[in-house]
Amino acid sequence: MRQQHLVFGTGLIGSYLCAHLVRANYPTRALGRPSFAQHFNQSLTISDYADTSWEVALPPHTFTADITTLKQNFDVVWVTVKCTSLEAIIPDLQKVVGPNTLILMCQNGVGSHQLIEAVFPQNKVLRIMFPFNVVSAQLGEFKRSSSGTIAFEKITRTQADNPGLKESLLLAQIGQALHCATFPVAMCKDMDALLWAKIQLNLTNSVNALANLPLQAMLLDSGYRRIVADMMQEHVKVCRVAGISLPKITTVPAALVPYVLKLPTRIFTKVAKSMVAIDPQARLSMWWDLEYRRTTEIDFINGSTLRLAQEHHVAVPVNTAVYQSLKQAEQDRISGKPRVQYTPEQILQK
Repeated sequence: MRQQHLVFGTGLIGSYLCAHLVRANYPTRALGRPSFAQHFNQSLTISDYADTSWEVALPPHTFTADITTLKQNFDVVWVTVKCTSLEAIIPDLQKVVGPNTLILMCQNGVGSHQLIEAVFPQNKVLRIMFPFNVVSAQLGEFKRSSSGTIAFEKITRTQADNPGLKESLLLAQIGQALHCATFPVAMCKDMDALLWAKIQLNLTNSVNALANLPLQAMLLDSGYRRIVADMMQEHVKVCRVAGISLPKITTVPAALVPYVLKLPTRIFTKVAKSMVAIDPQARLSMWWDLEYRRTTEIDFINGSTLRLAQEHHVAVPVNTAVYQSLKQAEQDRISGKPRVQYTPEQILQK
């Protein structure tokens, strides 16, 4: 019998994941906000920026917003809520995690999984890195808006005492079952370094939110692009000082990405197409957070760079300015103020 899976948090990534688990014939339940129930009627459509598309028929009662309807301890629980919600979900997570449950953490940033490890010391907690965002243009449709391979944490036989090796092998089997054009999977031996590399790319998130533009349009503006490039250069320097070797996520090494961003727009447009494919309407998660007046993940993404810089006494003035601007925008939106578009100059004034 195949493992029983629970997707804990059916936002955009969680819903996209749930559809692929069902497509791979895993018995799957999805727990999410009541507002997402309307997506889970009879089927889900999953697609990508290259117009690969699948329609996945859903078994009855796949989705629930009521955790009391989930009566079992699941074999695998995928935690797909944002970092900002982790502490709040722990009481509910304790209702569905048994002593042998494998917990898979799908958050941005570095170190958020440690909170769950502390609460569930008897369970193995492994990490999943999604390098792309998902958008939903209409009910029941979930589309990944850029290229990239999903990384599953791998524990090797050569590591001391092989802690979690059995669970890592199970995760590899799940990855093989899920792997397809819309859900490409690879195993990763050094998840910490990969997540620091992902943070470098995620620094774009805050500028996208402040620019209040689709990602592609923002990247075609040399002023915004220059801010992102400077932030990334500071991040690369901090990681180098901290002894962190950043792996390649795009086709260009991490240290060279800022130089590509600083190219003239005419040249950048051509080079960028070979680095990553982007849906023209894609917006990043912090943009959506500001749009819906929610707390962003700025402290888990940009804040990670700032904390590492402080620890190693490295100045990061551009990251600091962007962080302060985003925190102000976040506070303004939560307090009810209208959405605004920050110019590159306004972002750096903070």
